[in-house]
Amino acid sequence: MASLINQTLLSQFRVDSFVASGGMGSVYRVWDLKRNVPLAMKVLHAEMADDPSVFKHFKREANALKKLAHPNIVPFYGLYQTVDLAFLLERFIDGPSLKEILRQKKNEPLPISDALVYLKALCAALGYAHVNGVVHCDVKPGNVMVDRGGNIYLTDFGIARHAESTTTTLGAAGTPAYMAPEQILGKEVTPAADIYALGVMLFQMLTGQRPFRGTEVGTEKSGQTANERIRYGHLHLKPPDPRSVNEAVSGAIAQTILKALKKDPAERYHSASDFLAAVCEAAGVAADELPNQIVIFQSADQQDYSSGKEIIAPPSPPKSPGNFVPWLLGGGVTLILIVVLTLGRGNPLLGFPTQTPLPTYTPFPTALPTDTSVPTQTPFPTYTPYPTPRPRFIYPPTSTKQSGPMLHLNYNSMCRVGPLGSYNDVTSFPAGVDLPIVGQYYVWYLVQVSVPGSKYTKCWIWLNLNTVQGNISSIPQIDDPSTVRLYP
Repeated sequence: MASLINQTLLSQFRVDSFVASGGMGSVYRVWDLKRNVPLAMKVLHAEMADDPSVFKHFKREANALKKLAHPNIVPFYGLYQTVDLAFLLERFIDGPSLKEILRQKKNEPLPISDALVYLKALCAALGYAHVNGVVHCDVKPGNVMVDRGGNIYLTDFGIARHAESTTTTLGAAGTPAYMAPEQILGKEVTPAADIYALGVMLFQMLTGQRPFRGTEVGTEKSGQTANERIRYGHLHLKPPDPRSVNEAVSGAIAQTILKALKKDPAERYHSASDFLAAVCEAAGVAADELPNQIVIFQSADQQDYSSGKEIIAPPSPPKSPGNFVPWLLGGGVTLILIVVLTLGRGNPLLGFPTQTPLPTYTPFPTALPTDTSVPTQTPFPTYTPYPTPRPRFIYPPTSTKQSGPMLHLNYNSMCRVGPLGSYNDVTSFPAGVDLPIVGQYYVWYLVQVSVPGSKYTKCWIWLNLNTVQGNISSIPQIDDPSTVRLYP
């Protein structure tokens, strides 16, 4: 396949640069010419794209992922196919993966405070996916992204299992270092498989290494490759106590990790929220008190060198021997002039007149006393407040029970005429408002509103960090937003 760089696919997606390559495909940064946003494009390898059964699985999973709208899941923009290739589109996250962050720390343990922030975001994302019938099946640091604002995203649901199936889209596909025993054996996978992977990741974040690396005693004869030995460890070996690697890990936290790493899925935590609650309790913190963003450090090649201070001044440049004589002559002339000027002051023979001494300084008379009394101030006029302005929007009152799905606004949001930033604004809503959802177009939601003085009864709000509540499977999927009528 020819290079994709600088090509425009489907007259919409301009391929700008190559990002990375993995076992299932290559990732590119593309520019969506219609939405005017950068996207990440994952191009499936040719042998997979040409397999109708594989593409059928991806298409089914793509339809499911369109509904996974959550602040900690990278928004999904669709699955496309051309004559030569098939590709997935997601929001482009301009930041590092957790794998890169751990590597920059040279595999040193993360502070427990940082590990809990990552765990909170991942448990929220996976809990939402599990409730909607999707098991990720490939939870690992490489699939956790952090943007420049510190927001944490779970990405790459490419081999996820949907509720309609009993196995993943690609059988026993996944990353052996984070795979649960039942997934390695190709058995039915449940949310417990993702909880096992979370246990592996928490072990790694708090110790700097994974529980099974293929170097353990007893794995020598289990296979020729490291992945074969790692699979054997997950299936047959007892995971090490995290305290044996990092003494700073408390006994209570170590027990929560070991429970998540049980071989039997039934012995693990029943949900991602249960796992998070247990870890937080062991750490002595409340989950709702943990921040939603992480502060990531800068690597050495990202440091800001624009300011600083001089510690040791550079040495003066050596004097050239060729300049010694002129310097000596110039210095002698200067010395003679100084002597002449000094001795010649007041000497008429040298032409300098005698100077009259300066007069003796006479101080100014003492100033008159200052009046320290405070004059009486005229009071300010009484403040008359402006009349209360008419509200810009009206939304369903809280007393009215809404039966359908709702969009809960976690921050001030703008409602637009269309699902792109280039459309005009209808109105804005403050954080805390719940709006009825009547349609969805990727990560944009069509909500029902009532705006005084406006003809619009519907408008579009971008999901961003807002939350969808209720039964998302009942939300109508809109293929062409231009066909939607926004007013009676």
